[in-house]
Formats: sequence, C-alpha cells, structure tokens
Amino acid sequence: MFQVYPNSTSFYFLKNTIMKKAIYPFSGDPITNGHIDCVERIATQFDKVFVAIGVNPDKEDKYTFNLQERTEMAKKALSDILNIEVTSFSGMLVDYAVENGIDVIFRWMRGGLDFDYEKLLEEINKSQEEDIDTFFLMTKKDNSHVSSSTVKALVKEQWFVHEQVPLFVKQALESRVKWQYIVGVTGTIGAGKSYTSSKFEEIGKERGVEVHNIDLDKIGHQILWELTESLYRKTRKNIINYFGEEVKASDGFIDRKALGKAVFEDPDKMVKLNEFMLKAFIVRIKKELYDKKGLILLNGALIIESDMTFFCNNNTVIVDISNDEQDKRLEERGFSEEQRTQRIKSQYDFDKKKEVLDRQIKQCNHGKSFVIENSAEFNGFEKEFDQVLSDMDIYGQLRFESLFKRLGLEWDTTEVYDKLKKIHSNQDRYYHNWKHIMDSLNEFYRLRSEIENQDAIECAIFFHDVVYDIHANPEVNERESAEYARTVLESMGVEESFIKEVEQLIISTIPSREPTTDSEKIITDIDLAILSADTEEFDEYDANIRKEYSFYDDYSYAAGRKAIFKRILRREKIYLTKFYSDHEDKARENMQMVIDRL
Repeated sequence: MFQVYPNSTSFYFLKNTIMKKAIYPFSGDPITNGHIDCVERIATQFDKVFVAIGVNPDKEDKYTFNLQERTEMAKKALSDILNIEVTSFSGMLVDYAVENGIDVIFRWMRGGLDFDYEKLLEEINKSQEEDIDTFFLMTKKDNSHVSSSTVKALVKEQWFVHEQVPLFVKQALESRVKWQYIVGVTGTIGAGKSYTSSKFEEIGKERGVEVHNIDLDKIGHQILWELTESLYRKTRKNIINYFGEEVKASDGFIDRKALGKAVFEDPDKMVKLNEFMLKAFIVRIKKELYDKKGLILLNGALIIESDMTFFCNNNTVIVDISNDEQDKRLEERGFSEEQRTQRIKSQYDFDKKKEVLDRQIKQCNHGKSFVIENSAEFNGFEKEFDQVLSDMDIYGQLRFESLFKRLGLEWDTTEVYDKLKKIHSNQDRYYHNWKHIMDSLNEFYRLRSEIENQDAIECAIFFHDVVYDIHANPEVNERESAEYARTVLESMGVEESFIKEVEQLIISTIPSREPTTDSEKIITDIDLAILSADTEEFDEYDANIRKEYSFYDDYSYAAGRKAIFKRILRREKIYLTKFYSDHEDKARENMQMVIDRL
C-alpha cells in the first residue's frame, strides 16, 4: 500500500484497494476553504471519512474558538457531504484510528515545511501501529496561502476573508477577533435607510450598545469628489475613460450632474460604475471599520446591486415603502417627475432586492434578510433592533457588555464574560451549554420590547445554569447558580436590589417551583421553550440530555425521563404567558413522543 502521497490531486491508486474508512484530523480553529476542499476530495474515495478535531486541554485556552464552536462550524461547512462524521478525539490520533477501524490518516500540506513535520508524525504513528497508513494531501494552488492562523491574522488587520472561509466563519471571526457585528442597511430611494440607521443609533445609545453608522453613499462621494491618493485618481480616470470627458470636472474630479445623468438613464452603466468603484470602496470601508467595535451599519443604496453583501456576510436590512409614499417623499426633496422616475428605475425595487439577497443567502448557506416597512405610521424600530442584535451577536458578548453599561458599570466585562462562557463550554455539557444560553437570550430578545423588568431577566438568563452538576438535584443547581450570580454581581458593584431580583428569577426556574410574578413566568417559559421546538430540534435536544446522563443505564434513564415529562404533562398549563400560549400543543406532543418511545 502507498504510504506517502506527495503531489498529485487525484486518488487513482485508491480505487482498487479495500480501504473503506479514512480520518482527517485538524484543529478547525476555524475551518477554512482549504480544509473543506481536502475533505471533499477524500470523501469521493472512501465509504466514511472522520473529520476529527483534536482536543488538547493544555492548548484549549489558546484556541480562538472552543471545541463546541469549532465542531459546529465544521458540521455546517461540511453539511453537504453525506459520508463524513465530524467528531473529536483526545490522546494519540493513531489510537483513535485503531479503535474505530480506520485504515488511513490523511494530512494536509501546503509546502515543504509541512511535509517534514507531517513525515515525522507519520513515522511516530507507524512505530505505534503498523497497520495504519498516512497519506499526505497537497493543497490545491488556490488554497496554498490559506490556513486558520492566516485568516485570523487577516481579520485582525481588517481584511475581508470571504474567499478563504465560508461567510458564517467570517462573521464568527469578526465578532470574536474584532468585536465587530456588521449588518447592511439598504432600500429603494426615499425608503428611509438613513433614517432607519439613525434610529438604530439612537436605540443603541439608550441601550448601552455601541452602534456605528457608516454611510457608503458618502464614501462614494469622497472617492469621486474629494480623495486625492493614487487609487482614487486611477478610479476616476477609469470612469472618465469609459463615460467620456463630459463627466470630468474642471478640477480633475467627477462632474456630479453629468455622471448622474449618465447612470440614471442607463442601469447597465450604473453596474459598470459600481465595478470601477469596488476596489476603492473596499479600501475605504476597511479604513472606516479598522478601530470600530460594536454593531456596525453599512448604510448604502446599492449594496445588493453592487454585489457588496459579502461585507456584511449577507446580513442585510431592507427598508420598504409604498410607491405612493416614495413618490411623495421624493417630490418633497425637489425631484421632478422625470428625475423621480429615472432614479427609481436606476435601482432594484424592493422585490428585486429581496429576491437577489435571498438567492445570495441560499447560495452561501448564510445570512439573514431583515425587512422594515417604513410607512409614515411605523414605530417598530425597537423590535427590529432587537431582532438584528440577536442575529448579529452570535456569542452574546455585545449584549453582556451592554447590560452592565445600563447598570452603570463603565468597565471591561470581558473577564467575567469569558469565565462564564468557559464554564458553560465544559465538554460534559451537551445541552446545558452556551448554546442553550444563547437560544434563551434570543428567545428573550424576541419578546424584549413587550415586557418589563428587562435587565433583571436578561442577567438571570446569563447566570441561570452556571452551576450544573448532573449528579445533583436541580434545585441545588439553581440555588447554587443564584449564589454564584450574587458573588459575581457583588464583586462588580451591582446594587443589592437588582441582585435580589436576579437571584429570585434564577431560583424560579427550579422545576418544582410555581412562578408567581410576570418576570418569573417569562423566564420559566423561555427556559421551557425547547419543549415546543420542531421535531428535528427537539430530537437533538433529547439526544443531548441523554448524553449528559450517560452514566445511567437505559432502564434507569427511561424511568426518570418519563417521570419528569409525565409530571410536566399533568400541569394545567405548561406555558404561563401569552407569548407561548400557542406552543402548548406542540410541547405536549413532543413529550408524549419521548414517553412512548422510551
């Protein structure tokens, strides 16, 4: 059998072998397009490929993403490949391979230095287990410069890495490495995209959320009429060469009216103008973003038409308006009927913007379109802000920081956040982990604008499962979680009255307790929301609970699980608030399904 495979990209020699299983080990911190390409190529030749993320406790604090996050990213990136299993291993890779009947270890190499190191590992593996072969897979030329460390370094310097990693990984890197949560804001002319952006800024200021509004139209104006560096002079020269001397102003810049007349009369010319402007736009946007943190709005009329949604990872607010209201606003701005018609035709209408964005989201398997119908009577910006914040703040750090700003604590909460998240990321937590906290937080933000006592509920959500000993009584866990919250909040200087509220809310999630206040009912309903999830999500939750209690034999686990669900089903109502009243039937159906199959 071949042991070394140094340079070809085909697997011709494998086709007649008896090998059925292979393993591809990597850190996945994060997964890149180079890793994806390797797995795709290996998967064509084997019945099953294990994509194995190494677990090294000594290095865990050095990773940008914890094991759960790396695993979830790898699963999503490789979801289209049916014969792979994303898993993790600790100890010697060769031992894991032997245990799972794996014949071949694949190692990915980008050059000679990688080969020397990997060849040494291969020799070590052979000394331990002679039946395991190692094949060295050379990267394709397009991915020769791509590595996990490279993309992290590029993001740190504000480069866009949409060509090196999937967009959801790019978004994760931006939030983790740069604390940037980027969303586009667009709409047809007169729809109110700038007004929407300003309202988001206002709400952010009230909430303690740092919000930056970057006006892409203004950047375009600077490129055409202000900036004098070589790149922008070259951009203007290209525009003049294409559109003709009539768009050139006497000072060497661009004649605004002449260019406007040319592009508004011909949509194809608008597309060409955007092509000329793209490189300059990328440079200016990077400069604008470099030292900014928080929720960042890229406010521009032509984000979708110009294929610039990669800036915001396809996460885009589209502001809509009725035709009559649009015409009225443009007339009030002094546009003639002809000018109004030209400008409206020069852009996609709302339906076209939404169609193109949704197609891009589907193609990239990532992104979110947020629709705001900005009529004269619309007053729902708070709810829309909450929705955008939930989808952008994927790890909760922005909301954690803003919560304590609202409580009057103007200092860095990173250490507290990191410790809390690390506790929830323990490998034994399959359900009661940070994902559960994020799901609960997002449920809360779906309701936030309609409820009172918001800060106390949000704080209780962050802390309510911080102590989770699977061998202990749930009441003990929640009481100790409440004590933990008190200790941390006291050390942060939070007022006693607020701490008491948070304590009581955490204790109210004890299954045997009956919530009494509206706030207690809300947090209890949020904690039980998973019971009414769709069948696929509920089954995943149920499987993860079984993993957490794997020390029980099947008989004992089934008896305990059925007893818990039967007790909940005996309640007159599972959910106690209006927000979940229509979830009742699905929750009962899901729990009865588990009882029947146990």
